[in-house]
Amino acid sequence: MSKKKYRSSMEIMYDLISAAKGSTNKTHLMYDSSLSFGQFRRYLNILLDQGLIVEQSEDIEDSKVYHVSSKGLEYLTLVDRLQSFIDIKSNHEEPAIVSAAPLPKTNWKH
Repeated sequence: MSKKKYRSSMEIMYDLISAAKGSTNKTHLMYDSSLSFGQFRRYLNILLDQGLIVEQSEDIEDSKVYHVSSKGLEYLTLVDRLQSFIDIKSNHEEPAIVSAAPLPKTNWKH
């Protein structure tokens, strides 16, 4: 049995936006991003609300297609740059070991 890799929200949104680079419908977006229907609806609504993906109606049977907006392309570019930066840093530097100061005591009651 293979290990499942859990993705962050940022990775899921990246995958959905990448899947919408061409004109595509909901079914293809959902399968290409490997999400359940509930997860897909949640993330698609976020991306639509934020203007990262654009919904367009087609004349055929009221079907809708989805495209990446310019803001969505910018998101992909920024995530790629961030990933590149992290890869460069992790390949060339030893992680710093930082000892944390103890947390102050509080009078909070549970």
